[in-house]
Amino acid sequence: MATNKKPKKNWNLGNRCFWCEPITNDIHAATIVALWEDTAKIVDGDFNVRIGVPLDSLFEHMSDAMWALKEQNGPAIKEYYDSIETTNDLVRFGYEHAISPDAQAHTDWFAREAYRIKARELCGLEL
Repeated sequence: MATNKKPKKNWNLGNRCFWCEPITNDIHAATIVALWEDTAKIVDGDFNVRIGVPLDSLFEHMSDAMWALKEQNGPAIKEYYDSIETTNDLVRFGYEHAISPDAQAHTDWFAREAYRIKARELCGLEL
């Protein structure tokens, strides 16, 4: 879960916020519907309810959430990225890692992002 290095101290009920889904790394807009000392209950646009979301994982602006995700996930993505040097490596990587979004909870999102970047660089593919 992406952590806000400069968390807002005075969240209020009804405030709009952005939150990073820890498994998929998707950023969701949400509304705060309950507050406790260190956590919140939020509801996103699809009416999904999250209870116990740490306040330091909420962001006022989507751009802040995006930067936090990039900072958090960068080292893991770079490790995969560095392991792919040729098109043969790229093909082998696709077979050895769960990069399909259809794998749902089994998808390795860091591997998928590294694969997407290398496919563009090595083959000119926009995935």
